[in-house]
Amino acid sequence: MLYDIEKLLEGIGNRFKLVNILAERAKELGRGAVSDIELETKKVIPIALQEKLEGKIQYKEPER
Repeated sequence: MLYDIEKLLEGIGNRFKLVNILAERAKELGRGAVSDIELETKKVIPIALQEKLEGKIQYKEPER
């Protein structure tokens, strides 16, 4: 499955932050966190990507 990088970057703007956010969510899913999206796969990376595309993963820039 191919993913639209521009849509994934919405609200983040930086691909390196995107990778870190998705990796963190994938770790959570791997540790047993529940996702409310339905996919045929049980692999955590595609699930995290789909969650981001559906707007279920939000990112807020930390205050300095």
